[in-house]
Amino acid sequence: MAFDPIVELVRQSDQDGVDNRDRTYLTLGGQLGWKGWNFATSVTERETDNPAASDNSDTHFQISAGYAFDFGLSIDVVWEISEDAGSETRTLGALAAYSVNFDPVVDGTCNAARSRA
Repeated sequence: MAFDPIVELVRQSDQDGVDNRDRTYLTLGGQLGWKGWNFATSVTERETDNPAASDNSDTHFQISAGYAFDFGLSIDVVWEISEDAGSETRTLGALAAYSVNFDPVVDGTCNAARSRA
């Protein structure tokens, strides 16, 4: 079992070249992995100081879960809630991916060919 946390703080001064338009992002989250399963969640708070308009804050929250099979197929689902400038959206998504591993060439010989020798 493994847990990978994330904490990120971003501060933009004079965002988009506008004097005194400052933006701050704070993201907290983490991912838990166990026997092919993964579970993740995160929340991002965005505060914007607007010199010519009212200040606003936004929130983005997501939670996801998935499973990676031994033969390369992985399936994940995600639920997201976003609140941007007073407008709220809810999204349900899914991802299916298939990955294939390739042995790299080392010293001009493919690792797969080397293991047969």
